[in-house]
Amino acid sequence: MPCLLEWSDESLKAWSNVLVAAAKPARYPHFPQLDQDGSWKDWSPSPNLPDHEPTFVEQPPQSRRAYPGDKSAIEHELHQPLHYGTLTHDHIRLLKIDHAMMDDDVLRGFELVTVPLETAPEYEALSYCWRDMRLCTGIFFPGCDGSQRVLRITEDLATFLYVIIRSQVRPRYLWIDQISINQQDTNERNTQVRFMGNIYQNASQVLVWLGQQSDFQPERQSLPMNPEPHTDVGGISVLQWIMSSAIFARPWFSRLWVFQEVVQAKLIKVFVGDSPRTWQSLDDLARWLWDSKESSDMALIYAYINPVFLYHVQKAKEEIATQGQMNLARWLPQINGRLKCRDARDKVFALLGCAKDMFPVDFVDYRKTNTDVFTDFARILIERTESLSIIAYFNPERNCNVPTWVTQWDQFYKLSLEGIDREYPYSASRGRAHITVPSTNAQRLTVQGKVVDIIEVDMNLLRCNYPTHTIVVLYSNLISMLDQVWPKMRHVYHSPIQPIDCCSVTDYYCPNFVRDAVDALLCHDGHSLDKIYSVIESLLFLIRDGYSPSGLSGDIIVVSSSQFMREIAKSVGRRLVILQSSRMAMVRGVAQVGDPIVILHGLNTPCVLHKTEEKGEWQFCGDTFVKGIMQGEGVSWEEDQADTFVL
Repeated sequence: MPCLLEWSDESLKAWSNVLVAAAKPARYPHFPQLDQDGSWKDWSPSPNLPDHEPTFVEQPPQSRRAYPGDKSAIEHELHQPLHYGTLTHDHIRLLKIDHAMMDDDVLRGFELVTVPLETAPEYEALSYCWRDMRLCTGIFFPGCDGSQRVLRITEDLATFLYVIIRSQVRPRYLWIDQISINQQDTNERNTQVRFMGNIYQNASQVLVWLGQQSDFQPERQSLPMNPEPHTDVGGISVLQWIMSSAIFARPWFSRLWVFQEVVQAKLIKVFVGDSPRTWQSLDDLARWLWDSKESSDMALIYAYINPVFLYHVQKAKEEIATQGQMNLARWLPQINGRLKCRDARDKVFALLGCAKDMFPVDFVDYRKTNTDVFTDFARILIERTESLSIIAYFNPERNCNVPTWVTQWDQFYKLSLEGIDREYPYSASRGRAHITVPSTNAQRLTVQGKVVDIIEVDMNLLRCNYPTHTIVVLYSNLISMLDQVWPKMRHVYHSPIQPIDCCSVTDYYCPNFVRDAVDALLCHDGHSLDKIYSVIESLLFLIRDGYSPSGLSGDIIVVSSSQFMREIAKSVGRRLVILQSSRMAMVRGVAQVGDPIVILHGLNTPCVLHKTEEKGEWQFCGDTFVKGIMQGEGVSWEEDQADTFVL
């Protein structure tokens, strides 16, 4: 069996296409298509769909009875849509499937029952992806007058219902958001979304629907030959690894809503087609893939799958078990990085069920704008937790109409220094809590703290993109800049360098530079800033000991990657500045010379503020790494001596 050495861009793309094809569910059974205007069409392998996908499944005012395959059709008779009654705030609707069946290629015999959530009969809740909301069919409910009522649902949900009603052990009642909530009633959606954490928590078990079985058959495909399908990667072939991991490339593993659904679940059963499996079997597979990634050459392909989702679910369950709820300030950025939703407001709403009673019952409101939702979320979280950690998730390219202390979850943002898996958290403010100061202006936030330093020199290091520069220019510029600021910083670096056996100082530090650079490329939550900082300090030590910039650059170039600076600029988004104290700091791109470094009560990292033209108001310019004050060394004042800043 040949052994894989490296991936080219072409081979990575080719095998990732195989992975996507192996993950794609088959479309079976062949349900007739029901359009939003009420017309029925025959099933088609390539359906003609509208260009624009709606944000929810639109219900037709009525539909023709004559759907394809209806043996008792009366051409011009119409089916009326399912009528939803008013749902009080403490009730839910359950789908009763006792008598449901497949008949004439459609599903019929369903009932909806309304019950109080507190006293609901045993039910199971579905966790799934809505998929394409233009590709729909209809399911039927008996009406009071003997007529049939139709509800338009996505084809993928209909496929699940087809599977579950044929299951040997099928539940009597199901809760399914697409059916149990009147999606066209905004008030009802607001109320039910707020209860979804309780709904999934109270379910006897959660059914995870990953979609129909795939009809991908590798033996019938023209597979890439670079690398060959039977190339060895950690004891198995490339093809075996791809086929085993394909389940984690399914859309369910990238949907935001499903996270809280399985975190709240008592028990979980997973379905791929009509084949049930346990959650533990998925977890075992995820762990194996992680281990094989580390010991093989499959790390690049690993970016196309999301088995780490199961690890996050387990960590969240443990946090809820020990603390009663999830710390949304740490979790929300982590989860939003890989998981998606159609409505930007759901970036917040989809995790509220894991925060218990932190937010008021009327917080979920789809009539609010994105900005209003994000602002209200940030303020409530800050006030209830007495912490400012949520403001550290900062996007320099933000909407100017949004307060700088509000994270815009609908945009790409640069992560803060604090990460969910950080082993040694920072404590720049010595654990001091944020104290809420009431404000009549919802766009303003009053905070307390002290200025501890000021930006004096901007080295413009990590902010820039150098697509046309060679690696020689990049590192020569870096070392030259360090050489220029050395006279100002010389007194800070007085410690002698420890002797290194069997190699020169340059040989020792240059490989370390590369090691830390690779770590920085792979890290997106700030863990590597300490190491980047230490690398720069190492170069300063070399300059101190008489190495010239030109001499150093040649040694570093030999073992460095030309992508280092560009990747750092994209993933970390910081640059190097020198402070009045002669310390170095890693700051966001919007920070300017003259801006103060501030320690705020309730924020575990220092930050940069910028004074606005309006008297007494400041803009938040992101958190910063300053060696020597990250663990509270910079706090020298009593709490009641703090200054006030209005953001």
